[in-house]
Amino acid sequence: MAEKYSRLAFDENYYRTGLGDIPYDRDIQGGKWLNFFSTIADQVLLNNDIIRVLEVGCAKGFLVECLRDRGAEAYGFDVSEYAISTVRNDIKPFCNIGSADDPSQYNGVYDVIICIEILEHLTEEMGMKAIDLMCKHTKKILFSSSPDDYEEKTHINVQPLEYWDLQFAKHGFMRSLEMWPEQVVASHTVLYVKEEDLKIPAEIQMMEKELTRIEKLYPIKGQEEEFDIIKAQLAYELDRVIHKKSVINTKLKYVGTEIHTLNNLDKKTVSNDVDLEQMQSFIFEKEVVLKETNEFLMNLLQTINKKLVYCHQSFDEKALLWEKGKNNWLINTCVNDPLEKLKHENEMKRFTRKPLISILLPVYIIDHRILRETISSVRNQTYQNWQLCIVYADKKNRDNLSYLKTIAREDHRIDLMCLEKNEGISKNTNHCLKMARGEYIAFLDHDDLITEDALYEVVKAINENEKADILFSDRDLINQNSDVRSSPLFKHAWSWVTMLSANYVIHFTVMNKTLFEKIGEIDAHCDGAQDWDLFLKASEFAREIVHIPKILYHWRVIPSSASSGIQAKPYVLEAQMKALNRYVTKSGFDASIQRNAMGFIQLNWHLKQRKPFEVVIYFDEKYNEDLLKKTLTSLENQYCKPKKVTIIVPAGFDELKLKLDERFTLLKEDSFKKLGELEVFKQPSDGYLMILCAGVKFNSKNTTSQLIAWLEEGGFEGASGKIINQNQLIENAGYVMAPDDQLIEPYKGFDENANTTYGSVNWYREYLAVSEACIMMKPKCFSKKIAEKQRLDRKNILEAQLAICTEDDVRMVYDPFTMIETFIPFITPTTNVKTSRQDSYYNSAVWDWNRDYLKKNHADRKAKLLSGVKVKTGAGIEIGPLTNPVVTKKEGAVYYIDHTSKDELIKKYRHDPNIDITQINDVDFIWGEKTLREAISRDLTFDYVVASHVIEHVPDVIGWLDEMNEILNVGGHICLAIPDKRYTFDYQRQLTTVAELIDSYLNKLRRPSPRQIIDFYANAIKIDTYDAWNGNIVVEKCERFGSEETGLKLAQTSMNEGIYVDVHCSVFTFNSFFKVLETLFLLDLLNFRVAMAYGPEIYSNEFIVVLEKLPQIDNLEKKRRIQLHSLSRFRNL
Repeated sequence: MAEKYSRLAFDENYYRTGLGDIPYDRDIQGGKWLNFFSTIADQVLLNNDIIRVLEVGCAKGFLVECLRDRGAEAYGFDVSEYAISTVRNDIKPFCNIGSADDPSQYNGVYDVIICIEILEHLTEEMGMKAIDLMCKHTKKILFSSSPDDYEEKTHINVQPLEYWDLQFAKHGFMRSLEMWPEQVVASHTVLYVKEEDLKIPAEIQMMEKELTRIEKLYPIKGQEEEFDIIKAQLAYELDRVIHKKSVINTKLKYVGTEIHTLNNLDKKTVSNDVDLEQMQSFIFEKEVVLKETNEFLMNLLQTINKKLVYCHQSFDEKALLWEKGKNNWLINTCVNDPLEKLKHENEMKRFTRKPLISILLPVYIIDHRILRETISSVRNQTYQNWQLCIVYADKKNRDNLSYLKTIAREDHRIDLMCLEKNEGISKNTNHCLKMARGEYIAFLDHDDLITEDALYEVVKAINENEKADILFSDRDLINQNSDVRSSPLFKHAWSWVTMLSANYVIHFTVMNKTLFEKIGEIDAHCDGAQDWDLFLKASEFAREIVHIPKILYHWRVIPSSASSGIQAKPYVLEAQMKALNRYVTKSGFDASIQRNAMGFIQLNWHLKQRKPFEVVIYFDEKYNEDLLKKTLTSLENQYCKPKKVTIIVPAGFDELKLKLDERFTLLKEDSFKKLGELEVFKQPSDGYLMILCAGVKFNSKNTTSQLIAWLEEGGFEGASGKIINQNQLIENAGYVMAPDDQLIEPYKGFDENANTTYGSVNWYREYLAVSEACIMMKPKCFSKKIAEKQRLDRKNILEAQLAICTEDDVRMVYDPFTMIETFIPFITPTTNVKTSRQDSYYNSAVWDWNRDYLKKNHADRKAKLLSGVKVKTGAGIEIGPLTNPVVTKKEGAVYYIDHTSKDELIKKYRHDPNIDITQINDVDFIWGEKTLREAISRDLTFDYVVASHVIEHVPDVIGWLDEMNEILNVGGHICLAIPDKRYTFDYQRQLTTVAELIDSYLNKLRRPSPRQIIDFYANAIKIDTYDAWNGNIVVEKCERFGSEETGLKLAQTSMNEGIYVDVHCSVFTFNSFFKVLETLFLLDLLNFRVAMAYGPEIYSNEFIVVLEKLPQIDNLEKKRRIQLHSLSRFRNL
């Protein structure tokens, strides 16, 4: 399958050889192709309503020819100039050169559009545009696209049938119930028909909603412990759907019986001479109802079948990607890393503040083992200046009581109080608080665990933020047996609006003790939500609230724990509402908090009067009056209506058919040079400004009033809601900005109630920018930022938001319960905004921001190769970048090194068709046969070295890594992409052993040895990576690179004449490389540990290993322990 689209590919040679064994020619095999298309033409014209036909991708015009010969008004176009040049002369006026995504090729309305085996040749973007154009010009589309032909060289978008069903369904086209004979074209041929004003009975609508709910079951929610549980849930749901199918089939049989009964009734009526006209009318009405029901049920059956397949396939892909993300997270957050512990010990010596931290631990009924684990997690802290305040309220458990008394005697940092009876979580915690002597107070539940670096990270943050009064970290869940971690929550900075949705700061939370002097003790009236109430109160007095973006807390999932769900402690619901409404009232907001029908916490503003605002409507692309009408109708239905509406229409607009009153102003884009000339931006009113993209529709009549309230009452600069498409999937729920200034849209493409590792899409959020499709703004700042722009479009609106927020330190708010529907898809805009500081609502640990990110995150080779590397701030070396460097000069301070100069490289590759010599990069350092330190200036050291497919060419791997060690700073990385022999021409070569590596090291090889040269040429074979992955390699049938004789001659030449013969000197698999590293670590031959590793992705030929330089460690056993521990993280990859 090809990677890029090229119209030049469809030349004469393509039609002669590219379509199988039979050339695509008029006269071949007695007119085989003409006979084929004649059959299609006959089938098309069986329907007498078919007169005007368009063929998209008509090639040599055979089908157009056959249709016109049968009297049809047929037209066609094709991208191939060669193909169109061969069209029959009298047909040429009706066949044009053009692409499927070119609007000029579609003229008027057609009775049917035919598109046979075309869209798989186009990019996905071109294909979507072609589908849009076809659907706009007809109500019937005869379509086929090969679902599995990946081998055809011009196929770049091969998709399963369900994929095309989904794309056409977005435009209201469904598979017709008319059966298209598969022998006429192919088994995957479909007739799509436009469904007009389809009214589905309530029962069927209910079933459809149930199916939608099923599709929502996928593991991105991040709340499931086990992948197998998800599979079981889906299997259960599929069984239920299959049962529904059975019920529907029964109803269909009933329909048939009813029709049969009516027919008999008809005959009986005639024979009995009853009022025939009246009875026939009754029969006709009954048959219409039954026929409609029949059709609805058949459509539903088709929908269920498609959804079953789509749900299963989609689930498998999402589950696989999510599991990969989870595995990477677990690897990256491995516990008890001895090197990290060593680093922490050294860093703690430099802390200027080393406060005593008092950990409050109220203990009630708890399993003895779990209690021990909880307390052990405190005693194992790398930061030792802590106090553990335990209040015990379960005297019946003698084992726990005895254990607590023993550790309190043994460790002076542990204080114990025993209560006569349990007084409740709040009062028990207050007893702990009275025991506390520390400057800071930390909270720990009796069944949970803190990581061994939890207090170290807290104190580190205190040293970096002297005003830090509240600190909180990320967290995950841990099972009852403490052997499975799951459901991480990667948080963002403190946000009072997010706190209205969830107590997301809880676990691990630390507070300055002085805050209790201002807020008093923990309120027992809020038991079950006492910590939520506490944090909201404390936030009013905290100087700074600091988020530590690292998991420091494992929240235990046991039946009585809040982590197992709200059902575990039902009494918390009332307590939560009490705490939240108290906060809203105290903050002076004219609003109330309640749980909505879905169980989500929602803030309802009470605006007592309508606020003035103006609206500006723009078009995302070309003018579309239908889209404008939807938006205007929705706007007119609002309780709070605009006083003025400005509509900016694109250039080329003719006239507006809609009737508008004096509130509306129509402006053409070409009537002004910049937006600052417009009255709405030149003299912004004292009210508010709403920006809308034509094609959005509000799902509530109080949308405008709620958005205004966020500005009026909440104090935000702008406000928007949840933008959903017609499939009830999220188009936008705000923006975050990554450190590389890449815009990320959280939840895009996910279900409207999605949960991810970033939390719920139904949480209120503060962002640097919210959806530019619908946003209520304070006009003053926005008008200034937008004034110099020539167009009002999504990019400029987005950039204005980002500029306002970063320069003025304000925020936009996202309201998940303000639902806005869009009838057009949105692509994430590319902006030119550069931020001077990191977006505090970005968390680098999130791997499932949105559907596209989920895919990209596991396919981004560069990101994997540069794991842990700070390209922007560090200095690096890249070995042998040639024409395609991993790190470009624009990205950071990187130097390129190669075995020879740029001029010599150009000579070397001058006749290589695979190398564009004009793109060969400058070489900063020439390595040759010198050592790396000899090749590079003595005063230069580096933070990373990138070596993609280099290590296998190195004669002496150990010595080569030693040279890297010499130029790298401590903590520097070697980023290695290494070919895996199972998928390369090293397929049948023997794996390199440690003995061979040591032999090369002791002999200080600077060029390949005779053994390495001969082994390569004697055993290297040409294989296909795809075949290797599928186990289809037959060594005897593979072409060899050379022979023993070739290898011997080259080895002799190398020895006698000093010529460097480049071969693969070493051969590895992922596992063999790690076994080699293990032995070299044990022999103390390397000063590195493994920082990150990725096994081969399917159908790739490499694995990635990132090594990290160790500091000077004199204790050999400690060094080995660090190195071997780093290997253990990747054993199961």
